Amino acid sequence: MPEAQNPSDGSKSDSDSESESDSDSEDEAQAKAQIESLQTELSNNPSNYDTHVQYIKILRKQGDIEKLRQARETMSSLFPLSPEMWQEWAKDETSMSSGVEGVPAVEKLYERGVSDYLVGFYTALLKCK
Repeated sequence: MPEAQNPSDGSKSDSDSESESDSDSEDEAQAKAQIESLQTELSNNPSNYDTHVQYIKILRKQGDIEKLRQARETMSSLFPLSPEMWQEWAKDETSMSSGVEGVPAVEKLYERGVSDYLVGFYTALLKCK
């Protein structure tokens, strides 16, 4: 005869809620430490492409839009961003803008992204001639 099992009512105990809260706090503290570490790396070596990418990813995950915008602007002033990075940026700006007021800013981002690749393409083309 199988053993009787206690059905779970799906509610969380206080200890479950506390451990989730502790886990969230730990995650936030870890993310903050990682952001600070990446900022230090970038101030010491601003031309480190991979560090810029990591910094942008973690800021995006944290939702710190002002720091994220600044990080993207800084990186785009040093390197051409990948098409995916331009698309993420435009998507983020679109989701934060309300109505048609945000359309010109998003269009500008797409134009900048296209420019990154057209300039590189034409430069390569000229080198071939």
